[in-house]
Amino acid sequence: MLTPKLTVSKVCPANPVPPGGLLAFTGIVSNAGTVTITNVTVVNNQPTNGTPLIGPITLVPAQTASFGGSYTTPFESCGPWVDTLTAHGNATCTGAGVNATLTSVCPTSTTPGLSANALCPSGPVPLGQPILLSGTVSNSGNATLTNVTIVINQPSNNTPVFGPISLARGEIANFVASYVPPIDSCQTISTSILTVRANSGCSGANVAVGITNSCPVVTAPRLWLVKHCPANAVLPGGILTFTGTVSNSGNVTLTNVFVVNNQPSNNTPVLGPITLAPGAATNFTGSYAVCPECCGPYLDTLSASASDRCTGSNVATTATASCAGVTTPAVAVTKDCSPGSAILGQPLVFSGIVSNSGNVALNNVLITDNKAGFIAQIQAFAPGETFSYVASYTPTNCGPNIASTITVTGTDACAGAPITNSLTTGCAVACSAPQPVLILNPRLLGGFCVFSFLTQTGHVYTVQFTPSLSVINWQLLTNLTGDGSTIQIQDPNPPTQPQRFYRVLVQ
Repeated sequence: MLTPKLTVSKVCPANPVPPGGLLAFTGIVSNAGTVTITNVTVVNNQPTNGTPLIGPITLVPAQTASFGGSYTTPFESCGPWVDTLTAHGNATCTGAGVNATLTSVCPTSTTPGLSANALCPSGPVPLGQPILLSGTVSNSGNATLTNVTIVINQPSNNTPVFGPISLARGEIANFVASYVPPIDSCQTISTSILTVRANSGCSGANVAVGITNSCPVVTAPRLWLVKHCPANAVLPGGILTFTGTVSNSGNVTLTNVFVVNNQPSNNTPVLGPITLAPGAATNFTGSYAVCPECCGPYLDTLSASASDRCTGSNVATTATASCAGVTTPAVAVTKDCSPGSAILGQPLVFSGIVSNSGNVALNNVLITDNKAGFIAQIQAFAPGETFSYVASYTPTNCGPNIASTITVTGTDACAGAPITNSLTTGCAVACSAPQPVLILNPRLLGGFCVFSFLTQTGHVYTVQFTPSLSVINWQLLTNLTGDGSTIQIQDPNPPTQPQRFYRVLVQ
C-alpha cells in the first residue's frame, strides 16, 4: 500500500538568544512515506507567517533535505522563542496534499542592566543651602526594568529621590536629587551616595548600581547690622542715644564680633568682642554728645566686623542712620538808661547786652533802635555768646519816660528760620538844663535837720550829707524826681555829730 508522509525537524542555536538578537536555526525535512512527494516546501511563522525556508523540491521515499533559517527575536519580548515550521507537498500518484508541522521552543537570554550618573553643581555650595545633583538613569540591559528607584544617604540612609518607574530597554530618565549640608560644620567637601535599584521585567532578578558624588561646599560668613535713632529729636550739644541689632545671617559661627561708631570719633567701641552662632542676634545701645555747633540731622555710621570660625576670614558690614535734630533759636536783649536824665535837645545815651539765649548759632544778627537807628551787626553769634552795645539819639520831647524800641533780628544757622526779639523802655528826659538848688529855711525841728528847695519837672535830685568838710564823705540821703513843686527834706536820723553838711545834685 502506498503511504505518503512528510516529517520535519529543527535544531535551536547552541546559545540562548537575547531579545532583539538573531535566532539562526537548522532543520531537516524528510519523505517518511512510500511514495514520491513533489512540490515540497517548508515555511516558518516567524518573523511572519509563511516565511519560506526551502522548496519547492521533490523527495523520493526515505530522502531528506537540510535547510536553515533565521529571524530577529522581538526586542520587547522576554522569550523563550516559539515558532512553528510547516512542510507541504503532493503525492505523485494521487496528487493529494501531504503536510507536517513542528512547533519548537528556543531558550532566551536576558541580562538586566542599569546605568546612572549624577553631576555636582557647577560651583561650591554654601553650607546650609541645597546641593542639587542632576543625573540620568538608563536601562542598559536587554530586559525591561520595573520598580526603578533611587535613594540617597543624605540626610539619612535611603532618603527617597526618584521612582518607582519602569524603563524599557535603552530608555533614559532624568532626575534631580537634593540635600542640605549642615551649617557650621566647617567641611569643604560634601559626599553623598546615590543607590539605584530595579527588577528585571523578565526574570524578576534584582539589579542595582551606586553613584558617589563629592561636591565642594563653602562657608558663607555674613553679618547683618541695624541702627535705630532715638524716638525724639536731639538738641545741639545734647546726648544722642541710639539702639541697634547685630546678627549672624550666615552659615558659620562668627567670633570676635565688634561694633564701633564713627562718632564722636572713629572706632568708638559700642559692642564686643562676642561670638554669634548662625541665626543669633544681639541688641546694643550707644550714645554720644552732639557738638553744640552742629546742625541736625546727625549722621553717623556703625561698623560691625567678625571672623569666620572655620577659615578665619574676616566679614564686615556697616549701617548708617540720619537722626533728627531740633533747634530752639532765641535772642535776648537788655537796655539801660544812662544815670540821671538826658536833656532835651542833647544826646540820650543808653546801653545794653544782646545774648544768644538759644541752642543754635545765629547768623547776620542786626541790632537797631527805632530812634537811634542802626546799632551793630554780628555775622556769626554762637550759643551763649553776648554782645555789649552803646547807642544814643537826640530826643525831641521830654518827660520821665521817653520810650524807644530796640530790635534784634537774625537767622537760625541750622534751619535758616528768622528769629527776632524787641524791647521797649523809657528814659527820663529833662525839658531844660537843671538850675542850681536854693536851699530854703534850713533849721532844726524836733532835733531833726529840715530844709526845702524848689524842683524842676523832669530833673533828678540826689540829696547827700557828710559829717565833715575836712574829710569829705558824702553819703546818700535820698533820690527824687522833680515835678515843679517845693520839696521838703527831713534828715530821718538826728545828727550825732556837732555839725552836718548837705548838698543836692541836680541831673
